[in-house]
Amino acid sequence: MAGIAAIPNSGKPKALIYTPAGRDAWVARSLVDEAGLASIAATDLPMFASALSDDVALGVLTEEAVRSSDLKPIAAWVSAQPSWSDLPFIVLTQRGGGPERNPAAARLSEVLGNVTFLERPFHATSFISVARTALKGRLRQYEARARLEALSEGERRLQTALAAGRLGAWELELSSMALSASATCKAVFGRKPDDDVTRDDLIASIHPDDRDLVLTRLRETIATGRDYSIEHRTIWPDGSLHWTEVHAQLYSDRYGSARKLVGVCSDATARKTIEENLRRLNENLEERVRERTREVNAAHQTLLEEVAQREKAEEQLRQSQKMEAIGQLTGGVAHDFNNLLMVVLGNLELLGKHVAGDAKATRLVDGAIQGARRGAALTQRLLAFARQQDLQVKPVDLAELISGMNDLLRRSVGSSISIETSLPAALPPAPA
Repeated sequence: MAGIAAIPNSGKPKALIYTPAGRDAWVARSLVDEAGLASIAATDLPMFASALSDDVALGVLTEEAVRSSDLKPIAAWVSAQPSWSDLPFIVLTQRGGGPERNPAAARLSEVLGNVTFLERPFHATSFISVARTALKGRLRQYEARARLEALSEGERRLQTALAAGRLGAWELELSSMALSASATCKAVFGRKPDDDVTRDDLIASIHPDDRDLVLTRLRETIATGRDYSIEHRTIWPDGSLHWTEVHAQLYSDRYGSARKLVGVCSDATARKTIEENLRRLNENLEERVRERTREVNAAHQTLLEEVAQREKAEEQLRQSQKMEAIGQLTGGVAHDFNNLLMVVLGNLELLGKHVAGDAKATRLVDGAIQGARRGAALTQRLLAFARQQDLQVKPVDLAELISGMNDLLRRSVGSSISIETSLPAALPPAPA
């Protein structure tokens, strides 16, 4: 649109202005902005006419600018407005808008239709008040347009659905309970297109467990005017079970009395079957999840037990390795100590032969030999602990073996613990 300058803040409702004389353009744009509108200024009348559209909320003109101009383009646009639209105009005049003072106003009223004359000079608040009043009226027109578009879209969808055969139409006269139903509606209830179907027939075809709910909802709709919407099971004449979805509105006469119900219905069996299958699938999925969770928990518990057993086995291995190391150390020490004792015993036996005539010396030598032999017995036990003792297969005197271990046991457990043995007098030796 060449020659037309748009004021910033285009999100506001727009006012189209044609006021070419003097300061009128600047004053009009300032007051329009004050009234809460964005202004679009046209440089001449043809541009003003070409800029007219449904998105324009208000038109502002000066009488002298259009008094002798060709208004046919503007008149054509005004007459071609849609049913919801009646664009308001404000005409700034010097002689008011009455025919007795301003005969030209009648021509402008005829061309513009919804026009308000504002005589100059005027106060700014007067213009703003007139502009805001016109804007409120225009906004109500926009609301009406939105409602008409919504109704048109709903009607289009309904007609499309009816044409596609998905919805059946029906109408029930409440005074006579006479029912008229389309062929698709009859098919939804399992009837043929030529079958005579009454209200009682359809009510009787509803599943007994759903019938009371359906009748209750019908009574509520008739009593309150609230839209009727329900899903129920239907038993067809062949005995098969189906799901039916029904929607209806109540229509009243001019006195407010309920006159008829008009509605649509559709077969919801396929959708209900899918929903039921999904519900069962979800239940099975939940059960599988629970079962898998139990399996994972059991496997986790088994793993924990195996880890505990492994840790126990590793601990036992470490203890065995410690005992093995102690045994090897003990065996080495005991073997060396036993060799020293053998040297001591040998020398004591030789010494005993030299002091054979001296009783005191002989007693001392015998005591030393006895102590060395006890030390040798201790080394034999240490070697047995270290598993380095030579094994000899022979009968074992258990009483003697246990008695011989008393000294070792007492020294091992300490003096705070006493050890008592009770052995049979004639205990036979243990066979090899």
